[in-house]
Amino acid sequence: MASTKVITRKSLGRGAFIGSLYNVSNDTFCGTAIFKSKYPDDSIRKVDISHTEILYEYENTYKEKFNKLDIEAELKLSYLNDEKDSLKSVKGTLIYKITSVEENLVIHRDDVKACISTDVFTNNQNATHVVIGIKWGAAIMASFECKDTNEENRSHVKGALKCHFEKIKISGGELPQSFDEARKLIAELPLYTKQYNDGKGVPIEYTLYPLSELAKLFIQDVAIDNMITELSEETILRVDQVFDGLSESKQRLNDLYNDAQSTSDFIMDKVFAQISNRVQEVRINEENFRRELAECLVKVRSGKINIIELENKLKKFHKSVLSKNSMMEFFRQHRSVSTLLNWYPY
Repeated sequence: MASTKVITRKSLGRGAFIGSLYNVSNDTFCGTAIFKSKYPDDSIRKVDISHTEILYEYENTYKEKFNKLDIEAELKLSYLNDEKDSLKSVKGTLIYKITSVEENLVIHRDDVKACISTDVFTNNQNATHVVIGIKWGAAIMASFECKDTNEENRSHVKGALKCHFEKIKISGGELPQSFDEARKLIAELPLYTKQYNDGKGVPIEYTLYPLSELAKLFIQDVAIDNMITELSEETILRVDQVFDGLSESKQRLNDLYNDAQSTSDFIMDKVFAQISNRVQEVRINEENFRRELAECLVKVRSGKINIIELENKLKKFHKSVLSKNSMMEFFRQHRSVSTLLNWYPY
């Protein structure tokens, strides 16, 4: 069935405005708007909601990072990126969020409806929702990584990172390349925010109204072609777990490859080739899996295929070289490489 719920989506750097059309099935803006003329200025309700929040994250799992950013369950499936490349590293992420103003359009007003183009209900370019509200402010996420740590001092490094994070005080071009530069940028974020959009900052969240419900304000029994199937929390959690498990396996594989490079004078060329080839095989298979899964998710959410197709993709993953069982068996077969490094440290 067509989606009938008012929903929210984090902006994640995507610029849009009141009236922008949105496709929930692939979580993208359509590049068009619903208005044929400017709506009245007094139809926007504005509420000041000044708030700041600073958070720390050390687990480096997709689930934890998205939870800290308050990213909606289905939207996060489109943004499964940013991972550390080695289990020997410690990565901490600092998240600083500022909220300033929330604006919402009173969509039911007659003078607002007069500005809406009804063509969108029959020729909507795959749109399912329209932006009727914007929450303004700013959000910044900075990641700090310490590489090549051993098991004994990993917790010490994590504690040191936490200590550095807690020194950052909330107060008032180029991306920072050090902790001090990042601290300076974060401290000045409130000042940067006031320089945009009359002091409101930038969009950090959009409120989306379903076109199927909006159509009812104009004519009866209007059918919106785009059908939306919502994924269950269980399905989303399973996808989370797949990518978190894959991320850890890739880190182990990268560590094994680095160990093989360091001990290349002491291991057979055949063994080094096996590890190198496995790295390439995993990279290619991951690219294919991500592409196929993304295409499948869009089709499932738009109602073009059954959810069972997504289940089949996940089953196929667990039988592939990307699966945890396959990766762990490969590590077991080549664990002597890492053991050799302990005998001949560089």
